[in-house]
Amino acid sequence: MGKRRRDIKKRKRQQEQQEQQEQQEQVLEREEPIREEDDLEEEEWGVQEDEADLLEDDEVVEEPPRKLKEPVRRPRKAGRAPADEDRGEGAEAGWLGKNKENLLLGMLVLYVLLLGLGTVGELFEIEWILNLPIFR
Repeated sequence: MGKRRRDIKKRKRQQEQQEQQEQQEQVLEREEPIREEDDLEEEEWGVQEDEADLLEDDEVVEEPPRKLKEPVRRPRKAGRAPADEDRGEGAEAGWLGKNKENLLLGMLVLYVLLLGLGTVGELFEIEWILNLPIFR
């Protein structure tokens, strides 16, 4: 049993390391500059001019704003619905699962209203309230 746990832990570590390597590769792919064909042609002919030569002494060059890195999305595990990730294991699907909280809140409000109606009927001895089937 202990060997099996060690094997499972070892596989998990290997998967995590592989995911980290994939994430690093994705980041490196994003950071590589894309060169246009015009830039390549100018370099080949030796015609490319330095930007510093084109600017006057008083001009200031502003760098473009950096883009934020996008989060890396992990692939979904087979056999799991998207709702399972948000709600944990055993998440309910369908209309009942989506509206469970609202139904429970409605039932609680209905219970409190009936409790209040019964209390008013008892305190003020209102016969029509006391004759309702739910209070008999």
